[in-house]
Amino acid sequence: MLGSRLKPCYCTGPCKGHGLGEPGVVGLREVYEDEEDLHLVMELCQGGDWFEHLIKHGRYTEAEASAVVRSVLEALSYCHSLGIMHRDIKPENIMFEDRSDESCVKLTDFGLAAMFTEGGPPLTEVLGSAYYVAPEVLRESYSKEADIWSLGIVLFIALGGYAPFDGANERE
Repeated sequence: MLGSRLKPCYCTGPCKGHGLGEPGVVGLREVYEDEEDLHLVMELCQGGDWFEHLIKHGRYTEAEASAVVRSVLEALSYCHSLGIMHRDIKPENIMFEDRSDESCVKLTDFGLAAMFTEGGPPLTEVLGSAYYVAPEVLRESYSKEADIWSLGIVLFIALGGYAPFDGANERE
């Protein structure tokens, strides 16, 4: 139960309306704030994330991986059409709705998301998860295509069972 100190809050940034009516994006149900924190009530996905599935089941076949990636691409297309770039595509941010073999997947964790304008100035902030970040992000000039690169890395890992790059640290 939410405490009496919490009051409703209404997002005005990239999360505004996030997930409402879009099956490929985890829904944001409620937002509350108190004196110190913002509390997000998200749609429950009981099937775990893709990272957990990869650890448990190992590599995916091309058919299995393509079904997941297709769903994520549809979610990204939706987000990009709204001018929202995710900027942290990785297996941990791809959730399975339930535990069935036919479970839908949903994109989650828009904590690093940013608004962009098609044909507008590139984004310049270097962030994201090291294994998945696109080269143009490191060059501090990127747009929505960086999300696609990251998803490509996720696909490589799902099919191959290992990351395509193996630096000793984030810099490498």
